Amino acid sequence: KASGPEDVMEWMRFFRGQNKEELKEVAKGNEYLEGAYEDLVKMSLDEQKRLEYEAREKAILDYRSNMEGARNRGFQRGMEQGFERGITQGEQSMLIQLYRKNRLTLEEAAEEAKMPVEEFQKLVESKEE
Repeated sequence: KASGPEDVMEWMRFFRGQNKEELKEVAKGNEYLEGAYEDLVKMSLDEQKRLEYEAREKAILDYRSNMEGARNRGFQRGMEQGFERGITQGEQSMLIQLYRKNRLTLEEAAEEAKMPVEEFQKLVESKEE
């Protein structure tokens, strides 16, 4: 990528580089030239070393991709569980309010909450504190 005459001149100096040290020096400080330098180094490796390098690079990319996927799945699962828990807690709070206002009996509220009467009673008592 070249955005002006200075960038074009840097690329020209890079392409005229005579040895590895000169190329590295010209590339220093410019992310695009540094990338090109790294690519040249990769291409100059012997076949076995190049294959090892590519396998290492692939393993790193796979690892990063797997970690990102796991992070996204974990985030999604957490959101879903939090949402479900929020709905459940909201429903329970509403049923407790209806019970306290004598609009539902303890048994009716427990049945709506899909829990045993004793468990719902404990929930009501814990919300009183």
